[in-house]
Amino acid sequence: MNLCFFLSLVFCMGVLSCNTQQQGYNDCDEQISLYDSLTLEARFSECGEWGGHKERIVVPHWKTDSASLTYIVYPYNCDSLDYYYGNDTISPAASRAIPLLDTDAKKALTQYMQRLVISKSNERLPGHGNNIFSVRNSSRTLKINLYGDEEEPAESFKQLISELFNDSTRMQH
Repeated sequence: MNLCFFLSLVFCMGVLSCNTQQQGYNDCDEQISLYDSLTLEARFSECGEWGGHKERIVVPHWKTDSASLTYIVYPYNCDSLDYYYGNDTISPAASRAIPLLDTDAKKALTQYMQRLVISKSNERLPGHGNNIFSVRNSSRTLKINLYGDEEEPAESFKQLISELFNDSTRMQH
């Protein structure tokens, strides 16, 4: 099992490795199909094992010039668990789209995915009431799931949002 994990880690690092010397951002475009979309998700655990709010970043058609990402924050109320727990029809509390023409946005996304893979290699056995971070593409050839109570992945996700929205425009939840 450790060999399978190691090989998966090496594959993910290869897919997510980027050449930053020539273009100033990444060459990961070559690893992601023209029609692939990426979904990055963070599920926080304000209510312990019953969950918490969810944040999602969706990047449709990663390689097109008109690509943009949508950042969505879904609410959660610990006092109304019956309504929120497992309910996938909840309307977003906030949503914002930004164009991906900016190479800094692609660089920030790629660096976040690299940090997530590194955190995955240090993942401990889960307990109850932990955060969940995931990245997946629409063709299902890339899937990273991290479950745990370490602060590093949560800080890494906050850093990503800060880099994408330059702190001053970050939505409150």
